[in-house]
Amino acid sequence: QQVLVEEQPKSDEGAREREEALSQLCEEERLLYERLPKGRAVHMDELVGDGLTAQKVMSKSTMLEVKGLIKFLPGGRIIRVE
Repeated sequence: QQVLVEEQPKSDEGAREREEALSQLCEEERLLYERLPKGRAVHMDELVGDGLTAQKVMSKSTMLEVKGLIKFLPGGRIIRVE
């Protein structure tokens, strides 16, 4: 007997994974993620301030990339993965 499984579109799956990753962010990761504008890359230097040092921006952005929430671009820029 064959069982048919209805697959959800990949975009729904990606959105679900993103929501799960967002729910597990630490305070500094969340702060950094929320500073990133949607659809526009920013230079890492623009994210320094309000308690985030350059060192923290680099380490927390690395964690965000590992979690699939951002992407590093050439020239020290970062963009949200939507």
